[in-house]
Amino acid sequence: MVEIFAKITSELLGKVKGVIVGINGVDCSGKTTFTTRYSEYLASLGIKNTVIHIDDFHNPLKLRRKGENEIDAYYENAFNYEQLINELFEPLKKHGSIDKEVLCLNLDTDKYENIRNYQIDEETVILVEGVLLFRPPLIEYLDKKVYLHVDFEEVLKRAAARDVPKYGEAFLDKYKNKYIPIQKRYLQEYSPEAICDILVDNNDYMSPKLKVKG
Repeated sequence: MVEIFAKITSELLGKVKGVIVGINGVDCSGKTTFTTRYSEYLASLGIKNTVIHIDDFHNPLKLRRKGENEIDAYYENAFNYEQLINELFEPLKKHGSIDKEVLCLNLDTDKYENIRNYQIDEETVILVEGVLLFRPPLIEYLDKKVYLHVDFEEVLKRAAARDVPKYGEAFLDKYKNKYIPIQKRYLQEYSPEAICDILVDNNDYMSPKLKVKG
């Protein structure tokens, strides 16, 4: 994993500071774990960085369900991109730095009660991790893009281990009937593996490997 982190750092960051790196992948692809470890790696090199989780910018449940079917509803309305852009990305673009608290949605209670603190200056590397990243309107704010490839069979295995103990066996049907179809639509419409700068095979999250694009 260190080898991959070193390659990402040398190829994507170089001597440039203040880069915004998007780390994308389908559900259960290991984005959060990968990003956390990469953040720790950067810190070990003395590189200031901060992590933005797209999950902190979900819309309330009522809006997430707005649509003709649950796939379209989530695909179009799951995330509050406007909040992320207006509160973080645009101020950063304009001023170069921010020091602020952002009130985010608590998915479990469906209330705006999670406070996230962001202290970012011109030298901070920003790691944005989450699903459905490499599409408008977010993609124009991402300087570099890392995509974690995971087969859908592996997604279901991880969902069974991670989500079934919390939500029950029936939750796997959500992956089969909702989340995986959403990701397949995203893959078809925006080809994140083709447009990313670094493609990682993360089927074995303990030993990710660089994957040749195409």
